[in-house]
Formats: sequence, C-alpha cells, structure tokens
Amino acid sequence: MRLQCWLLLGIARRVPALIYKAAVVEVPPDVNESYTLRKELTINATIALASEAAREGAQIIVFPEYGLIGWPNRPFQTTEREAYAELFEEIPEPAGDIPCRNRDKYADAPTVVALSCGAMNNKIVIVGSMGDIVSCPNVDYLGCEGSGDGHLQFNTAVAFDTDGTFLVKYHKTNFWGEDNYLDPPQGCQPSTFETSFGVTFGLEICADIFYEFPNKPMIDSGIRNFVSPNAWSNYMAHMQVMSWHQGWSLTNCANIMFANFPWNYGDGRTISTGSGIISCGEVKAS
Repeated sequence: MRLQCWLLLGIARRVPALIYKAAVVEVPPDVNESYTLRKELTINATIALASEAAREGAQIIVFPEYGLIGWPNRPFQTTEREAYAELFEEIPEPAGDIPCRNRDKYADAPTVVALSCGAMNNKIVIVGSMGDIVSCPNVDYLGCEGSGDGHLQFNTAVAFDTDGTFLVKYHKTNFWGEDNYLDPPQGCQPSTFETSFGVTFGLEICADIFYEFPNKPMIDSGIRNFVSPNAWSNYMAHMQVMSWHQGWSLTNCANIMFANFPWNYGDGRTISTGSGIISCGEVKAS
C-alpha cells in the first residue's frame, strides 16, 4: 500500500535577504515486523519523497522524529530499552566525509549511507531522525561511565548536504516520555550546520523547543533558521504544535521548518495536528 504523506513547499526568509525553498513531510515509517525490512522500505519511501521535493525546487527537506525507524514491536519481548536498541544504529561521528562513498566506515549505519546517497543523487539537503548507539567505553561520551549495559542510546537527528556530506548528528537534549530507553547527552553538543546554498541552520528535536538549551545559545549567536523533526501529539490544548512553533518563530523572528510524525488512533482519527514552515511568525506552509 502506498504511504500517505503531505509534501509542503514554502519560501522561507533569512534575515536580511537570502532566499531558499524548503519542504517538510508528514509520513509514517513502514510497520513491517522485520526491522531490517521496515527500515529498507521506509528509507526507499523517504528518498522518493526527497526526489519529488527536489524536482519541485526544494533545497532542503525535513522528515519527522522517529520517522526513519518507527517504534518497536509490541508487546516488548525484552525491556523497552533493549527493544529500541534493536532499531537504533551505531552512527560514526561526522567528519566532513560522504557516507555514500565510504560504506565500510558506515557499515553499522546503513540508514546514514542511504540518506547520504539520496541527498547526493537528488542534490537536496536531507534532515532525518533515527536512533544512535554509542559503544562504551568512549572518551568522548562522559555518560559511558554510568552505563549499565555497555552502551548509550540517543534520539538523534542527522543532516546531509547536497553532495551527500554528513554534516551533523544531534542527540536530543530534552526528553518527552523517553527516559526508559534513552540516555541524556552529556555536555552542550553543537547542533548547527551550514549548507552548500549558504544558510546556517540550527537543529533541534521536538520538546527541545520548550527549553533554553539548545535554542537560545543559537539565537544569541545570530542563527535564524531552524529545522525540527517532531513527534508531537495534540493531547494538550495549550501545547499544540502549530501555535507553539508560530509563537516561537514570531518571538525570535526566526524561520523554522518542523515535520511532525502523523500519529493516529488506528481508526482514521489523527492524534497530531500538523507540520509547517514559518518565517518570523508568518505561516508559509502548513
């Protein structure tokens, strides 16, 4: 069955003058019980949408939080943490290289290789969300000292430039019901990246927008373009995804492109209320 999605295109404005075209997509991952097949089918659909956006002139496309991997099969056969670990991949640190041309290095991160190839072949920046496993001990990750199972797990956003270069991986700082299976990042991790078309973006994930870090230091440094994978439900009337992002964009006179996971009850009723591209509080696409 064909995946249902919404492709939203809009012009976003960087203060003072630079113009670029962006796309955000609401698309669920495949639900195949085989995680390997699920991720393969999902990445194929993801790249197809990136290709469609590029043909429409988009220079950057953003996909939802957990949009590349989905959720573990239920009921869990192990602990919740172990169930998510089966979906996550060991993502090497970005080093300015192109995973599509360096497959041996990224052998444990096939999703990263596929996204790099998709960005390179379609000449579009791709921002996606997956899970990262960091094996311990690791001198770059202080949290390894307290690991009880020999590794750390992170909700992770990744970005790839138009030539497939792995630009950045960012570990979500502020959790929302994820404490049972994620580790908190230690230290203040950089979460910006500059694209081939000259725009520097700040990268955050969903609930990060409620907090001072990571966004305020980026705003204070002059960043005014942001991308955000989301998995944001509509349960709380005072915390709706569209109004919250519009208010944040208006307050900071910033551009923000957020792609929301298309939650549903299984009977056609939706639990999420949209994605969008907003510039200084002005809705460009929703």
